[in-house]
This record gives sequence, C-alpha cells and structure tokens, in this order.
Amino acid sequence: MKREWIWLMAGMGTALAIGLVAIALRPKIAPSPREKEMARLTASLKDPDPRKRKDAARALGKMGPEAEKAIPDLRRALNDDPVVAIWAHYALAEITETDEPSVSAIIAKLRDENDDVRGQAATALGEMGPKAEKALPELMRVVAEDRNPGVKFNAGLAVPKMKGKAVPILIEALRDKRDIVRRYAAQTLGNIGPEASAAIPALKDVEARDSDDVTRAAAKWAISRISGG
Repeated sequence: MKREWIWLMAGMGTALAIGLVAIALRPKIAPSPREKEMARLTASLKDPDPRKRKDAARALGKMGPEAEKAIPDLRRALNDDPVVAIWAHYALAEITETDEPSVSAIIAKLRDENDDVRGQAATALGEMGPKAEKALPELMRVVAEDRNPGVKFNAGLAVPKMKGKAVPILIEALRDKRDIVRRYAAQTLGNIGPEASAAIPALKDVEARDSDDVTRAAAKWAISRISGG
C-alpha cells in the first residue's frame, strides 16, 4: 500500500510538472491593434504636452466601454489642465455610459473665463449628443451672449447634435427679441430636419410675421428642410 501511494504521488508530481512546462511554453497571445492603441492613448495621458493629453482623453472617449482599463488614469486627469479635464469628463461619460457628474462638470466650464475652455466645453457637449440635453439652456445662452465668436460657433454646432431633444428650446428661441437668436433657431431647426416637425407651426408664424427679412428667409428654408421639400 505504501509503495502504491509513493507511485501515485510521483505520478501526480510528474503530471503537474508537465502541465507547468506546457503553460510556460504556450505561445503568448499578442495584444490586438485596438489594445495597443488603448495602451498608447493611456500612456499619452501623462505626456508633457497638454494638447496630446487632451487628444488622448478625447480618443479614449470615442472608444467607449472597451476603454474601461483607462478609467483610473482618466479620473486622475480630472485634476489636470482645465481643457484636459473637460475631455477626461467626456471620456468617462462615454466609457461608463453614465451622464453624471460629467455632464454637469462640463456645463460649468461654459462659464469659464478662458475662451478656449468654454469653446472646448461646447464641443465636448456636442459630441456627447442627446445624453447632454440638460446643457441646452446653457448652450443657447452661449450662442446668444458669449463675447467670443469662436465659442458662439462651437455652441451653435453643439445644439443640433442634440437632435430632437433640442426642438422645444429652439421653438422657444423663435420668439426671442434678438434677430440673431431667432435666425439661429430657425436655421438649426432646419438642420435637425424631420425630427423637428413639431416646430413647423412656429416656423410658419416666423415666416409670415417676423420683422427681419433674413430670419423670415431662414424660417422658410427650415420648413422646406423639415418637410423634405
């Protein structure tokens, strides 16, 4: 019995040794091109150049949930340069598929003193699309009031990316006392297209009654775009 036990233990040891050798000799699976790119971008979050850190955060966000491994580094980037932090918030929202607190943090940057920070915040909110719909009132304020034309332009591009979510606030803007706001609202509703069909009655009213020729023309064009004409 003792001899059989010794042979059994020896056999088990040999099998274990063979198994370990097989594991050691097994060819390692090379990382995929996508994994390599994610590793490169994550490393770039530590680059001395803030523009490269910003671009890395933005690119990681576009990768979505598959960039999950970058989350710890992106959370550290929230304390980085304000522009880098905006895109880190954007990336975290896209990767984790949650809107808060990232959307609120980016909205707050629309009131930053720095023109570039406000412009980047508007762009980031636009790229988030309808999930950033709570930013619409602030984006419309920027369109109407910001002192920097480039920031206004970025906010103006962001609003139609909210698609149907932007329609109610744009209909309201058609009644604004400022020509530029009414004109922008009409043009943006046209750019949204058929999803803005609820705005047609208000646009027809603008076309018929607005005091500004250009705004009336914008409303007419918008009606055509929305109606598929």
